[in-house]
Amino acid sequence: MLGLLGAVVASAAGTAAELSSVTSKDDATIIELSGDVAEGDTEAMEALLRTANENGRLVSAVRLDSPGGSLVEAVKFADLIRRAKLPTVVAGGAHCASACFIIFAAGIEKFAGYEAAIGVHGVSDKLGHETAQTEAATISMARIVSAYGVPPRIIGQIVVTPAQSIAWLTPDDLRSMGAIMIGRPRPSPSPPSVDRQIASLDLPPAGDTAGSPHPPRTDQRFAAAYLAASRSDYASAIRLWRRLADEGDGTSQYNLGQMYETGQGVAQDFAVAAEWYRRAAESGIPHARLSLGVAYALGRGVPQDDLQAYKWLSLAVLSYKANEGRRSAERARDLVATRMTSREITEAQHLVREWGQQRGR
Repeated sequence: MLGLLGAVVASAAGTAAELSSVTSKDDATIIELSGDVAEGDTEAMEALLRTANENGRLVSAVRLDSPGGSLVEAVKFADLIRRAKLPTVVAGGAHCASACFIIFAAGIEKFAGYEAAIGVHGVSDKLGHETAQTEAATISMARIVSAYGVPPRIIGQIVVTPAQSIAWLTPDDLRSMGAIMIGRPRPSPSPPSVDRQIASLDLPPAGDTAGSPHPPRTDQRFAAAYLAASRSDYASAIRLWRRLADEGDGTSQYNLGQMYETGQGVAQDFAVAAEWYRRAAESGIPHARLSLGVAYALGRGVPQDDLQAYKWLSLAVLSYKANEGRRSAERARDLVATRMTSREITEAQHLVREWGQQRGR
C-alpha cells in the first residue's frame, strides 16, 4: 500500500516539519508537529519519544498544525502514533488538512478545538493531476483512516473531494469519528428578525411604470415630473405628480408615496405615504401593493397587521407580469407567513380571493 501511495504522491519539498517538545504543568511532554509533513519526520518523532522515555517523562499528546505534505510519511507517522497509543490534538486556530488528517485520525484519543480547521480531500500525482493510480491511492488512504475509526460520511468526503479542494469538517463530523471538542463553540449569530429581513429587501424605486403592466404614460406632465425627479428637482416632480394623482393616475400615486416615505422634496411622513400606496394599490399598481404590504408588515404609517400584509403582498405577486419586483413580494409574503398561524394564513388567503371577487379579478 505504501508503494502505491509513494508512486503517485510527491513528498514535500525542502525540510521536514518542525518537531519539538514542550513540558506541561503536570511535567508531561507534549510533542508538537508544525509545517509540511516530509520524509524523516517519523524518525524525528521516534527520537523525541526515546528522549522523553529516557528522562522518565510521559508523552501525553501530539499537537498538530500542518497543511499536509507527504502522504507516505504521514502513514508511517500515523502508524507510530497508534502503536505508541498517543492522543492527537488540533487546537483552536490550528490547521490539519490532507496528509495531516491521517495522523490526527490515528490518535488513540482525538481532541479538536472548535476554532480548528481540519479538512480532507483525495490524492493527486506530483503534477497535481488525478489519474487511475491516484484514485487507487485515494481508496487506499480511505481504508487506512477507516481502520482508525473514521466513519463512512467522512470517507465519502475524502473520495469525492478533488485534490485541489478541501472539505472542511464540522464539529459534528469530528464527533462522529470520536473526537472530543475542546474550548468554547463560537455562538451562532441570532438570525435577523422578520422585520429586519423585510426592511432589508430591495424595493422598487419611483419610476415611469411602477410595475404597471400598462405602457408608460405619454402625458407630457408625467414625462416632465419624471424628468424633474431624475434631476433631483423633487418639488417640481411632486407638484406635477400630485395633479395627476388627483386625477386617478395610479403610477403618480405610487410615486408620491415614495416621495413621502423617503422624505424627498417633502417632510417624511409614513402615514401619508401609506395612504398614497393604498390608492395606487387599489388602482392595480404592483409596486404599490408591495409597498403597502411591507408597510402593514412593519407597522410603518399603518397599524401593524400581518393579515393585511399577507393580503397585499399576495396581490402584488399576482399582479406582476414580469419578474421585476415579484421575487421581493414573494420573499416578503413568505417572511410574514413565518410568524402567522395556519388559521391566520387561511384567513389572509380568503381576503385575497374576496378582494379579487369584489373587483372581478
